[in-house]
Amino acid sequence: MYIVGPTNGIVCLFNPPWGELITLWNPAMKQYKMVQLSESLPIQGLHSLASVGVAFDYQQNDLLVLRIFCVELLSPVPNHIEMYSTKTGRWKKLKNEMVFYIGEFLCNAIVKGVPYWFVCMPDKFGVRAVFMRFDVGKTVFEKLPSIGPRRQHQFLVDLENSLCMLDWDHKDDCRIDVWVLDDVDRWSMKYSVGPLIGFDRILGCLRNGDIVAKNDKGVVFLCDPITSSIKEKFILDTSKVGSHVIVDYSESLFLFTGMLPVKKQDAQDKLARKKITRACLKFLTGQPSEIVIP
Repeated sequence: MYIVGPTNGIVCLFNPPWGELITLWNPAMKQYKMVQLSESLPIQGLHSLASVGVAFDYQQNDLLVLRIFCVELLSPVPNHIEMYSTKTGRWKKLKNEMVFYIGEFLCNAIVKGVPYWFVCMPDKFGVRAVFMRFDVGKTVFEKLPSIGPRRQHQFLVDLENSLCMLDWDHKDDCRIDVWVLDDVDRWSMKYSVGPLIGFDRILGCLRNGDIVAKNDKGVVFLCDPITSSIKEKFILDTSKVGSHVIVDYSESLFLFTGMLPVKKQDAQDKLARKKITRACLKFLTGQPSEIVIP
């Protein structure tokens, strides 16, 4: 299961690789809706995965779900893009003539209701990495200006209602450059954090700008971007790799037609679900499990 959002208090849950079992959930209101998928299907040999994003149209007060059937790298065919509107309760295929390649199951960031993707796009020199965003008003994708030479790794975050990019090299003591995109689509470096030592990956940013990172031993630490000091450390269960996400959630009263109350699980049902999920994960990773295949 993957998590997209939140956007205006709504979290989107879905299953990879084709963006199935899409569920929209308002945790504050304890309401949810499972979205019926369109009749569109991926084409074998053409599409490699589906990437899901969520947007919010504040003029229409409409939450939108985007599902992109992504073509294989170097394919000359544009992606199939469809959009679900919670206001109409219907899917619509969007016109798209741009060729770009997405390798992620979900968008990389959502800022003020606008989703952003880190993609590869062909040009006369080959294929290069660029940022794309979905224009909610025009319902089209558009390419963002390039920053120029970048480092080894990039990570997009929503920082103070602006799109920010964390840019760093993977080495023992590295500095993280924080770039911000302004209202006229110009990039500028906000500050540089570090040197930081011993982190394996970045999980996200908190509302106050603290960078959340993790090392290979499961230790998560909060880094103050101004002083480059470690503010706090705690340990995650390393057996649950990839099961942790950082989200900046703000409660919202937003609801839409078709939402239902979340039923409270009794203790026995909850325990059974955990046991089945744990056994499935062990089976998929080749570990001994209690699942019996006839």
